[in-house]
Amino acid sequence: MKEFFPFSVHSQYINEFSFINPEGYLSLNITKPPVVSVDVNIEAHPLKAENYYTVTLTVKFNATNINNNTEDDIEEEFVAFTGYISYVAFVHIDVPVEDALIDDVAAEINPEKVKEKDMKIQFTLMVEVAQLLFPFVRNLIANVTREGGFPPLLVNPIDFEGMYRANVLDRLPEED
Repeated sequence: MKEFFPFSVHSQYINEFSFINPEGYLSLNITKPPVVSVDVNIEAHPLKAENYYTVTLTVKFNATNINNNTEDDIEEEFVAFTGYISYVAFVHIDVPVEDALIDDVAAEINPEKVKEKDMKIQFTLMVEVAQLLFPFVRNLIANVTREGGFPPLLVNPIDFEGMYRANVLDRLPEED
């Protein structure tokens, strides 16, 4: 049994995109490799139309470095660059008829079936759709850092399934 439903992406687009090089030319004269941090978040929201959702993949990234070109020869940490991208997909999930018939009445009879359907929808949105969006976001980040005067920041592949499973485990009630 598959853990996800088939889906189709009707559109995908940049919602927000920001890149800042706060130190200007100083950050371009660095001799040590920067310390890079990347923070990834995924959100999914249902739309009014049945089985339609938006999925937002957000990546915050920044690099810090040491400036040792000061007159006092003191090393100072500074932000080389910082960025943010919010990338959205408009998605339709193709829920099979037998699963689509599970409603509130069925929930009273068999709550596990409803939970299973909801988990498959969440897995589809948070893992499968996120994996589809990631290469586009990775490419945009690489291009903007390169255009900002730095080597391209190639974000390492993300284990979206691992992130999803960790979040699901965090939400489970602890047993006494």
